[in-house]
Amino acid sequence: MFAVIHVLRHARKEHGREYSLTIKTEHAVICDAINLGWVHLWERNGWKTENRGVRIKNLDLWKAYAELADRKFALWMEEPKGHIDGYCSENAQMLAYKGAINGAVDRRRK
Repeated sequence: MFAVIHVLRHARKEHGREYSLTIKTEHAVICDAINLGWVHLWERNGWKTENRGVRIKNLDLWKAYAELADRKFALWMEEPKGHIDGYCSENAQMLAYKGAINGAVDRRRK
């Protein structure tokens, strides 16, 4: 999720509020939460799941995403077939780590 937030911030900085973007991730929950609109449902329900009323995990990250998400950009998440090894996966992990270290996302509980 760090990487998604980092990419969205960069895209907004470079392209303003109107852009189209496809991000690949191995995390089905991230794909579904964004593609199926779960994030907006969680936000409407006080950041709880609709069916069980369970508090959303990693709430600070989902709130950071929700602040960046608006109707003027097109974002599609893709889950690749099988496990991704190699340069792309390692680079994504490195960028997420650097973003966390450099304060791209503030994970302190409020």
